Amino acid sequence: MRYNAALERRTVDSVRTELKALEEAADRIRKEEAKAKRADKRAEAERKVKEGVAALKPKRSS
Repeated sequence: MRYNAALERRTVDSVRTELKALEEAADRIRKEEAKAKRADKRAEAERKVKEGVAALKPKRSS
């Protein structure tokens, strides 16, 4: 059974280099996602604090 497919033969070093680059890219993406998630949580916490402070402030009438 032949499917007319040609396999690419590469050196082990080139495969390792490519794999390392892919892993580093995936790691950078994970770090950026975690950083964005932390920033979102921080912004949400700040918003809740501001809402709570606004609710606790007495309204002064003139």
